[in-house]
Parts: sequence; C-alpha cells; structure tokens
Amino acid sequence: NRPKGQTAWKFVSEGGETMILDYVIGGGHTGVLVPSAKLAPVEIGGTTVQNALLNNWDEVARLDVAVGDRVFVIKANDIIPKVIRVVERAAEGRRRAIEEPTTCPFCNGEVARRTNTSGDAGVATVCLNPDCPKKATGKIARWIRGLDIQGIGDSVREAMIEQLGVENPADLYTLGRDRDALA
Repeated sequence: NRPKGQTAWKFVSEGGETMILDYVIGGGHTGVLVPSAKLAPVEIGGTTVQNALLNNWDEVARLDVAVGDRVFVIKANDIIPKVIRVVERAAEGRRRAIEEPTTCPFCNGEVARRTNTSGDAGVATVCLNPDCPKKATGKIARWIRGLDIQGIGDSVREAMIEQLGVENPADLYTLGRDRDALA
C-alpha cells in the first residue's frame, strides 16, 4: 500500500565544525539513558548550537568520539543537532572517553541494555530501578505536556516534587489538600 510515483524531497542538512567540551546523560519516563554532547558554540542554520544528541553508546563507539575532539555537527531535518563525524581527534592526553554508565546517574540503580524483539541486547541502556526519581519526574512531565497544562515548567514541577511530595501523575489530582502551600 505504498504510494507510487511520489517523491519525498530531502534537503542537505546544514552543519558546522566545533569541539566537544563535555557530555551529559539524560533520562526520562522510560528509564532510557541518553548521552548528549556539550559543544563549543557553533552557528548552524541561523541558530547557535551548544548541545547535540549522541543517541546511544553504540553510536558513540561507531563514531569513536570523545570529549576534546573536533566534530562535524548537522541539524537533522533542520531541527535536531547531531554529531555525524569526527573531524580531528584530540591529543591523547586531552581526549576523554564518553563512557556508558555502569549504574544509573540519577539513582545509582542497576542498568542494562534493553532487549529487542529477537531477545538480543538492543542499543538502549536503561535504568532497571522502578523507583528511579528520573522516571517519576519524566512521567509527571509527560502527563503535564499531554494535558497541555500551561504554566508548569521545570522549576514548578521540581517544587511540586520536592515540597509537595508529588511522586506520580495521580498525585496531581490531590494537590487541593495542599492549597495553602501552593499559594
């Protein structure tokens, strides 16, 4: 049922060279741990790019990329900054590996590769702790976005978690009892 005779035009993504200054590991409601590069600022397509996805640790290994390397970054689909190749490797003493975590950086829980449909280890590294706080905050953030609730950004969400004890989306519906604390 594929449409025949239709063409999807793909444009060459704009890009630029920069240096990886550091990396961070992000997480969300599923527990997947994702590496991102912190970059020296580079102008690409009219915006200043300072962060880029590295996707997963298989991609980091494939690119053989490390902190200190000069890299070529594109904006995939003119939106998402992504490292696509190493232009120049940093000198051995100035190069620092981007390492896959052996424990969750958010809860120190056990991590493992998620298995794919064939039962083999996939590319996603996940936190196995069901009580990981990053999973909980990710679920709350996803719930708020899904309901399109305005005015609840990161700082308000973090305050609800820390000061009001919100642990999951269901707790959002009992905040009325804490009306005085919300004022």
